Amino acid sequence: MPTTPTLSSPLHDGEPRGGEARHVGARSSLVPEALGYLGGVVVVVGAALLADQFWSDLATSWRLVVVGLVAASLTAAGALVPPAAGPAGVRLRAVLWAASVALTAVFLAVLARQALDLAERPTAVLTAAGAAASAVVLWRIRPTILQQAAALAALAATAASVVFLADPDSRVGGFGPWAVGVVWLLLARGGLLRPPRTAFSLGAVAAVVGGVFAAETDAGTVLALVTAGALVLLALRLRDVPVLGVGAAGVLLVLPMAVQDWFGGSLAAALVLIVSGVGLIGAGVWIANTGRDAGARRRRYDEGDPRVAVAVSVVVLVAVALVVGATR
Repeated sequence: MPTTPTLSSPLHDGEPRGGEARHVGARSSLVPEALGYLGGVVVVVGAALLADQFWSDLATSWRLVVVGLVAASLTAAGALVPPAAGPAGVRLRAVLWAASVALTAVFLAVLARQALDLAERPTAVLTAAGAAASAVVLWRIRPTILQQAAALAALAATAASVVFLADPDSRVGGFGPWAVGVVWLLLARGGLLRPPRTAFSLGAVAAVVGGVFAAETDAGTVLALVTAGALVLLALRLRDVPVLGVGAAGVLLVLPMAVQDWFGGSLAAALVLIVSGVGLIGAGVWIANTGRDAGARRRRYDEGDPRVAVAVSVVVLVAVALVVGATR
């Protein structure tokens, strides 16, 4: 005799089945995330409208109050996201806190420039350093990828502003962000930054970007090419396509400028570019052909010695400081 579904039966209309329950759970987790993003956009638009209409009429104290309240509200909203929200809550918190770091930078810029009447370069240092401190604190509280990227970007900006504070006419401003990226990469390699693969990739991006900006001099161009080439070799060793792309991008951005400066319009310039391009294509094909068993042979990103990583990082920072000092 067939069984009639009861209230406790899984076939009862009021109780969703397994797949339906997962679908309802996913949909319910997306609702607060979407509302949070929408609310953040509304706050930003409202602040922009306020700035456009009344910013010039506001006293400095009121400007600080407005920006500070918005930044504090975003930070508090991110902190109040419940753990039960799951991955959607993690993403929402990361976005809210990244926006709060940006507004913290705006707050410090207004404070330094308008309230304290500091010059442009000290204002840049104070703004970047304060934003970096805020980003690092939030990253340590909730170590997400976006928080780590915000912290690294703010630290790189701080390094660049410190270089220009030391020498306003410096042509090695990119050495600061380059040093931050290399140190980040080294600390990830030593297992001191987590997750190591994310930190490694972000450090690679910062090192390449810093190298590109450092390529105003012959020494900076060599530094940028060596950095990009080293990343390509590391990517081949780790079988990491994104890092290979970062290194290849660095080569493609710097090599044409270097060839033009060093060889002019000669035949050697075209040959260097062709050989470099063929080499990058070959590297990509090699990774594609050997990547099938990469899961079993993939090397760890944090296999370095932490003490060596710290020691080399100190050497990099000291060397960059000496170079900046020597070029003043």
